[in-house]
Amino acid sequence: MPHQITLTPQAFAEAEMYEDAILQTPTLKRSNYTNINQPKRYFNGYLGEWAFNEFLKDIPHKWNVNISGYSDNGDFMVKGKSIDVKTASKATYKMLMFPKNQKHKR
Repeated sequence: MPHQITLTPQAFAEAEMYEDAILQTPTLKRSNYTNINQPKRYFNGYLGEWAFNEFLKDIPHKWNVNISGYSDNGDFMVKGKSIDVKTASKATYKMLMFPKNQKHKR
């Protein structure tokens, strides 16, 4: 049976604060490995992580919330495994891009 996670107003407020915090860092001054700058990408990314955190609520895990904008570490640790959550801002997006050096780390 598929799991359904309901995004709460609190989740949206947290995502706004998260994105605002990232935009205060030098993140936007360095080159983006995908050369894609989608509006609200940090907001959408946080919501995806928030939903995954809710999905894992009955499983021991650690959520590594990172406001530096660097993606060197996974978003979650579950049973000794690092998990990196990827999100898309539109339902039609089918391709996943991530840094080549992350491919075998997670």
